[in-house]
Amino acid sequence: SGDTCVECAAGMFRGSDDAPDACKACEKGKYQSEEGKASCLDCVPGKYQNEAQQSECKICPKNWFTHNSARASCTACPLGRSAPKQSASCHPCETGRVRVNSTTDRPDDYTCQECQKGQVAQAGDPECSQCKSGMYQPNRGKGTCRSCKAGRWSNETGAFSNTTCRASEP
Repeated sequence: SGDTCVECAAGMFRGSDDAPDACKACEKGKYQSEEGKASCLDCVPGKYQNEAQQSECKICPKNWFTHNSARASCTACPLGRSAPKQSASCHPCETGRVRVNSTTDRPDDYTCQECQKGQVAQAGDPECSQCKSGMYQPNRGKGTCRSCKAGRWSNETGAFSNTTCRASEP
């Protein structure tokens, strides 16, 4: 019939039912790094492609992620959460922060909130804890309370200043 097969360039493909000289562009979220292929490949989680006809995927930047394949863009981590570049998810709340705004139907969709002065939390704690008697924390977003100096004591819980630490009675 005189038809000549054309090898499609990188970023392009030709399906089995396409004309021998018809190359199609890979759509957004997909890529093809080799010539002469019959399909495009999905960008893997942590990568994306926001342009058609590309030979590779782009890496999601720090504090952005994609948890599904074939994405045309990355999603920003919710407030207080972070992720290294090329991530498929965001980290849980870090020390001094607790999870807020999660719902039962979307448990991974939450933000992190700093603990107040006089409160602390370790990474992953469900809520901030008040500093115990004899301890205080003057700053927000911390994981440990400070102890009153030797010879001093405070009966207060949730103290945020060392002025609550008084000289112990002999």
